Formats: sequence, C-alpha cells, structure tokens
Amino acid sequence: MSRGHGKLERRLLEIIRSEKRLFETMELAGRAYGARYVEQLRLWLVSRAQVMATQRALRALAGEGLILDLGRKGSRKWWVEKRLGDELVAGVAAFRRVAAAEP
Repeated sequence: MSRGHGKLERRLLEIIRSEKRLFETMELAGRAYGARYVEQLRLWLVSRAQVMATQRALRALAGEGLILDLGRKGSRKWWVEKRLGDELVAGVAAFRRVAAAEP
C-alpha cells in the first residue's frame, strides 16, 4: 500500500502548481533539488541521478493524473499541471474549430 507522495513528488507538485505555465524536466529537477542555474550556459547543475529520480517522480505524478506529460520537443520533455493542460487542450480544439470554419 502506498504511503503517499514522497518528498520529491510533493516538491515537484508544489513547483508545478505555483505557476501557470509549462515546465521542462531539467528545470524541475534543478528547482526541486535547489541546484544552481548557470545563466550563460542556460543549464541547471544537477546530477544524472537527480534527473533520473525527477523523471521517475514526474511519471508517477502523470500516472496519477495530477500532471500531464506533453511529450518532447527536441531533447526536452515538457510537463504541465492537469487543470492548465486541460485548458490548453480545450483552447487548441476551439482554435481548430474556428480555423476550420473560416473560408
């Protein structure tokens, strides 16, 4: 039986729910672990183990339906809170309906 969300999962949910926007895996790992961000390189200084743990936690949260996995764009994987993701999907569907109706 599950004991609930672990420390990393709780921190990731807190970060994702704090802002209404898309998040990339490396940013979430960096923020969750309190890593340093190097502006000149546009890079979070996180270990491979921290990134892997973050990926596992994000997949678990997505499996529970709390966040949405938006897939990859290049080498980056994107995540969003479920409610915002639903709004984005509805907005895209409405845009497509309008675009299809225009001559």
